[in-house]
Amino acid sequence: GGGCAGGGGGVPTIVDSATVRVVGVSTLKSDVMNFAKGTASAAALVGTFAPSAYSAVWDTGGISFIRRRGNVPYMHEAAVSQALWQQLQQQIGELEARLAAIADLSDYPSCSAFCCGGPSLDAFKAVAALVKATRDVHVAAVNVQLAAFGVQLCFGGGNSAYYLQAAASLEQAIREAVLYQVATLVPHCAVNRAATNSSQDPPGERQSSS
Repeated sequence: GGGCAGGGGGVPTIVDSATVRVVGVSTLKSDVMNFAKGTASAAALVGTFAPSAYSAVWDTGGISFIRRRGNVPYMHEAAVSQALWQQLQQQIGELEARLAAIADLSDYPSCSAFCCGGPSLDAFKAVAALVKATRDVHVAAVNVQLAAFGVQLCFGGGNSAYYLQAAASLEQAIREAVLYQVATLVPHCAVNRAATNSSQDPPGERQSSS
């Protein structure tokens, strides 16, 4: 996927391991951002998050005599319980619906726009920046709560995964939350400017999905 702009080539996929648990993956890019403005389906706008099943056990797989397995340190009732896991997934699902509404505000630029720039590419980049900043704020706020359990929520990888791993300190989590909240002000203003400029373009200038 990704068209002329390229996809996640070279970016490793996030998978479950002895220290990582994948909460779920996002299809926001392929199901919403890669389409023309306002053309994502109603189902896509509320369904870009695919949750993963709760599992406290890691397993290397493979043949039995070299296979290894054990318990993920933070996956237990006193830390990341099944109830907390489901709560995280519900919150991420609601976040993804908000992100989808933002992502549907711009067209996916044509190949020429990616190569040469222009208003449509500026608008797309501004929307993408606001999507990232909004997600970062959510993740940082969640991590303030999760720090007490020695775990943190992250987002990334070639599969656009929300995942848990060992946490930074509570102080660092709070500091990052404040920084992310401040950072959202800039892309929000940029989106407003880009959307205004894009709406003033002649009809022939608007890019559509190819």
